[in-house]
Amino acid sequence: MFMAGQPALVLIDGQSRFGAVYPCRAKTASRKLAEEVVRFTLECGHVGEVEIVLDQEPATRALAELSAQVRGQLGYPVSVQRSKSYRKGRTAKVERYIQTLRRHTSTLIEQIEDSAEITISDDHALRAWGLRHSAFLLNRFHFHASLRATPFRILHGHDYGGRLMRFGEMAYGLKKPNRKGGAIWLQGVWLGKDAQDQDILYAPSGIFKTSAVRKSSSGPWSGPCLVNVDVTPWSPKPAHGKVGKLPAPMPVIHEQALEGAENEEAGGTEEAGGAGDEAASDPPTEEESASEPSPAGEPAGAPAEKRKPEVLVADEEPLAKFSRRQGEKR
Repeated sequence: MFMAGQPALVLIDGQSRFGAVYPCRAKTASRKLAEEVVRFTLECGHVGEVEIVLDQEPATRALAELSAQVRGQLGYPVSVQRSKSYRKGRTAKVERYIQTLRRHTSTLIEQIEDSAEITISDDHALRAWGLRHSAFLLNRFHFHASLRATPFRILHGHDYGGRLMRFGEMAYGLKKPNRKGGAIWLQGVWLGKDAQDQDILYAPSGIFKTSAVRKSSSGPWSGPCLVNVDVTPWSPKPAHGKVGKLPAPMPVIHEQALEGAENEEAGGTEEAGGAGDEAASDPPTEEESASEPSPAGEPAGAPAEKRKPEVLVADEEPLAKFSRRQGEKR
């Protein structure tokens, strides 16, 4: 699907009506999207044979085949079924879900524009986050008349009991400080929750997840902070740089420094050669070692490892004095 020019992968379970949205950079098949499709099928509890129904779009067909390959490698059976051209019989559920998703996302964006008195452009990153959060809300609070329950209750057996904030609201999130004595509560824009029910906040340093949030005392809305959101779900890093510490740059070695090092090495070798033969000579070979004279009492040419080590005898006078002193004490 496309939302104001931004592509997104939309999935829906035909039995529970549980949906998932993955905003992406381009409308192309990738290994990461295929893994998300397989993860979605397992999250819905489908460990048996799964049938993937899709339209005739080339990008969708390529992604379905790649997803079937990834799921098959894990040992789970899967089949791919294409719908007929210009017929929405098999894909009617997802088409209806896309319409609801677009309208709900537009409602979230209009709420931000009216409350913060700003204008969100069509290609702004908040629209991608709004798509993701809309799917989160529909799964947990949208009551289906035919199923007589929410998709979350059908999958998990109970209603959702987590706490939520308004999309785009300013909040403080609990974050591990980068240094001792640093602030543990970081202010940011609340963008929703992930699959583990962790809150997602945007800060100037990038996206961070937390398990505890507090409302901001300065007010729920901040126009400049909302406009400055420049990260997307597929690239949770700020556009002006990377989050965290950058790796140390590689040292730059110039040609003049290399020439100077070579000259110094050559000069040191000449000095070592003039000082004596031992400084620049090669280690003796086995034949030369065998021809060297052996210590007294051993035959010539005896191996070095079989030679007996010299025994050092201590001076007898200090030992005798020590023994006399010990006898006097006794």
